[in-house]
Amino acid sequence: MEKPNIKREELERTKDNLSRRYEGVAKTIQAVKATIEVDPDSSSEVLVSRVNPIAAEHQLTEIQLKFIKEAIEEYEEKHKAIKKYREMYSDDNELFKICFGREPRGKIIIVEGPLTLHFRCFNVDDYVLAGRGENENKIKPGDRAWLEKTAALAVNETGLKDLGRGTVSLENVTWNMAVSKPRGREETPQEIEERAKEYGERSRIHEEQHQFNKLFKPIDDRKSSKELIAEFSNREDYSQESVHHLVRNLAKLERIFIEEKLWDEILALYKGGRKNADDLLKNLQGEVYNYRERHKERIGQILEKIKDELSKISTMEIDLDKIKGEVDDIFGKDYEADLQKWLHAITILEGKGYKIIS
Repeated sequence: MEKPNIKREELERTKDNLSRRYEGVAKTIQAVKATIEVDPDSSSEVLVSRVNPIAAEHQLTEIQLKFIKEAIEEYEEKHKAIKKYREMYSDDNELFKICFGREPRGKIIIVEGPLTLHFRCFNVDDYVLAGRGENENKIKPGDRAWLEKTAALAVNETGLKDLGRGTVSLENVTWNMAVSKPRGREETPQEIEERAKEYGERSRIHEEQHQFNKLFKPIDDRKSSKELIAEFSNREDYSQESVHHLVRNLAKLERIFIEEKLWDEILALYKGGRKNADDLLKNLQGEVYNYRERHKERIGQILEKIKDELSKISTMEIDLDKIKGEVDDIFGKDYEADLQKWLHAITILEGKGYKIIS
């Protein structure tokens, strides 16, 4: 009689539990978002009451439940700040001046959302000033040129300390209207107005989704670099294969800062109406979202960082060319393959009936 494989059974149970909990976290976040969309003024007590039955059903851990409750409390705090200052400063121009230090030079329309005050800037100078948050005379030409080509962004600091950490977002109406202009025909004034409203709302929803993503940022359960190195150090023997495996894992860990930005952007673009994987990819390959290019200096330092870590734990001769190849692959062909996989995963999940936090 064949003996049962106890280790395999335990592994399968663990995988099932993890899967159930991950699904539970996703459902609780979805329930919170749905409640907020119906009633943005929902208290933390009401939102937690929506979460508790799902948490019990999916056996969420104390840490997971604590993470969700803290996010709900932060939502309530930010939402109250938005309402308070919108009531205090009902004039859009006045609120712009309070937040950014001068009267706007062009038209400003402020739209209040559950998690953001969205400033629609019809003058690019106003957008650049608010986007940089500093004296206009100190803004570098390169920074200005980059900002002028962005459609929208979130602001970390304003003249009102409670309105920070992303609760204020900006729209570059000049850029949005330029890139969305139809070719080969003239628009009527009514069509221009309707297009401005449409793209303005897209930008607002996009930035609001960013803030929601940050609020409910998932707990990362990947091993830290210290844990990976400790496991490697405890091995009885080393091989080039085991070294390369460690290098790949360390490089993937270093890539997290890009992955987080990408996932955040993918969900925001998806929420804004771009639901075709090829369309999403086209947006992410543009200058604004080319995170590898924007962070090439940081990426360039990763090889040296990994080499230093390896030199501390192994006396064996290490093929540096192969290590460089592994790092290049993680940020090159592997990155491209993973990006395609992530983009198609969203459409596949929704096709199976899952709602992508919208």
